[in-house]
Amino acid sequence: MFVFARQNAKPLSYAAEEGHEAVVKLLLEKGAEADLRDKLETKPLLSRFAQWDYAERNLLLDAFAKRTSDNILGRTPLSYAAERGYEGVLRLLMTHGADPDTTDIFGQTPLSALSYTWGVSYQKDWILLNGSLFPVTQNLHDAIQQLQNQGECPSLLWIDLICINQNDISERCQQVSMMKDIFGMTNEVIVWLGKDTEINSSSSASAPYWSRVWVIHEIMVAKWILLMSGSGTAAWPEFVECLEGILRSLERDNIDFNREGQAFLNSNCRKLIELWKKKSMQNLSGR
Repeated sequence: MFVFARQNAKPLSYAAEEGHEAVVKLLLEKGAEADLRDKLETKPLLSRFAQWDYAERNLLLDAFAKRTSDNILGRTPLSYAAERGYEGVLRLLMTHGADPDTTDIFGQTPLSALSYTWGVSYQKDWILLNGSLFPVTQNLHDAIQQLQNQGECPSLLWIDLICINQNDISERCQQVSMMKDIFGMTNEVIVWLGKDTEINSSSSASAPYWSRVWVIHEIMVAKWILLMSGSGTAAWPEFVECLEGILRSLERDNIDFNREGQAFLNSNCRKLIELWKKKSMQNLSGR
């Protein structure tokens, strides 16, 4: 018999949080719902998952995988596992039918998305994908390698070259038409500026990335943006503040005669920053 010390705690939630694996197993076998609504973000079952044996894990997966919402924020076991970096749990949940496209009340999925330029298409490298070699462009390979080296790689990452069947024209057309929605539903957009781009300098505004047609759609709908290059990372507000600080400095040095400053003023990056600031002001004013 349980004495519930935590207000509104359900038997399954309490047993998992206290580490009573045998009780959890019994409750699941008897049909207890894996519906942990006693707290906004409490997921003790997943937190304990790695400690359990194969049979117990399968019981948990069958109970959890297809749940569409696990709390009042609409967060699912998949989104929780993605946020905590439980990659093994993610794979198993998706194998058991969990849907990565399920959104929470804010319209977000557990996915992150990579925004980048393909680069020279004939320059290829290889990654290991589902146990097999998969060809990618050199620039994408550099981006993935940088994500791994910096420990920034999300557990669920959407990359167009990989997630869209490039040999299927109808699928490509369909996915391209959905690009704005895909990026708008992600919890984070990672912008790859290139291996040789200095991220906190005015030269970053002239990176080939900003010449992409889709860059406005991918950045303007993003809920959170992380910029990345071979020199490091910067959150989008930090990046904007840095570039505008550089611009003020250039203006003091007479920008009319400064080639670097003129290039920044005329860049697509600068235009996008102005659009983003306008959108932010509209959001603040509630319009």
